[in-house]
Amino acid sequence: MRKGAHVVFDIHLHIVFVTKYRRKVLTQSMIEDIKEIFGRVLENSNSLLEECNGEADHVHLLISLHPDNNISDLVVSLKSASSRILREKYRSEIDKFYWGKAKLWHDSKCIVSCGVLYLRARCTSSNRVVSVRQFRAYFYRIFL
Repeated sequence: MRKGAHVVFDIHLHIVFVTKYRRKVLTQSMIEDIKEIFGRVLENSNSLLEECNGEADHVHLLISLHPDNNISDLVVSLKSASSRILREKYRSEIDKFYWGKAKLWHDSKCIVSCGVLYLRARCTSSNRVVSVRQFRAYFYRIFL
């Protein structure tokens, strides 16, 4: 649970961004930079990046959202900042897949809300309580 002025909240979102045309452009170093970029953008909006991982054509984020944020505006900020910084830093690698001023990210996105009970769900096989970290690992395996 997080607290703010006159509010107590625990809002978690699982967000997936896909590269334009599902091109396998992202390298491991790009994904590491994406984590830093997303972390800074979310910090500026009083939200937290809890988990971030990805593959060559998509990234997954698990964020703790502050209730003052508009989800659509936050997604636009995440995509634009990461695209701009990655294009500057990895221009030669990205230009192999996209030319001109083509977008790095596809316009679509997947956003799934995750409640506290969902994050602390019980394992169905053994009916035992798992830690949030164990559940997140399980959660990512399902959605990858």
